[in-house]
Amino acid sequence: RARPTSDPPRAVTLAGLPVALRDELRAALLSLDAKQIRGAVERIAGVDAVLAANLQRRVDQLAYTPLLSALDAVTTNEAKGGAP
Repeated sequence: RARPTSDPPRAVTLAGLPVALRDELRAALLSLDAKQIRGAVERIAGVDAVLAANLQRRVDQLAYTPLLSALDAVTTNEAKGGAP
């Protein structure tokens, strides 16, 4: 039985975040700086606590690539004129 909070974040979920937070998370993940990543996730918690908890679990597992892929999917969708 799937639990929504344990699934990897989907682009549609991340799309609900303000662009500035998505950009901050992307930059933090690319930096591989744990403190910067933690700060980005904490700021996301102010907007979406469930998503932030999900992100933190992925970060704790060092699963940065799936997070970056989901962020890239949002950016690609928006560039094609999709809803944020």
